[in-house]
Amino acid sequence: MALNTEQALLLKKGIIQIYGEVDEAMAGYIRECLPILAINDNPSINIWFTSQGGSVIHGLDIYDMLHSYPGQTTGLVINHAQSMAVIILQACAKRLANPNSQLLVHDPILMGLSVKTLRNQGKLQKALDKDSRRIYDRIYRILSRRSGNSMTTIRKLCNKAEDMFADEALAIGLIDEIV
Repeated sequence: MALNTEQALLLKKGIIQIYGEVDEAMAGYIRECLPILAINDNPSINIWFTSQGGSVIHGLDIYDMLHSYPGQTTGLVINHAQSMAVIILQACAKRLANPNSQLLVHDPILMGLSVKTLRNQGKLQKALDKDSRRIYDRIYRILSRRSGNSMTTIRKLCNKAEDMFADEALAIGLIDEIV
């Protein structure tokens, strides 16, 4: 996979976009950018977010790549960062958002399902297999560590699954500053 012209031009300016769905192609894009940046002595980079999230596995891969990047990383939520995009944002040393941007965190396994229905039918524990729980606990730890909130607070926030504007995200520590 080669960077397209727009991606290459943005990368020359130190900009990486987390745009659209978090998937294997996005992880490949990030994986392709990092050696180019390494050749240029790992300059400071800006990561622009407009993403509804996507794959947990690929999202955690992107998180790890950006978290281990030796240069300065600044993430900016331009329109929205939802789900795994918010997790990836936490890898950035500095986390920013435009005032009217929206962020969303949720319980990954319950998204799109009625919790009440699952509990009433006794299917919740079956849905939460051991591997899934371990992965989701990692997500909660990332959010807890970066936001400064307890795991209990993070789980409650994720169970609410409500969009929040930048000021609300700032108040709970998901971003560092509104620009």
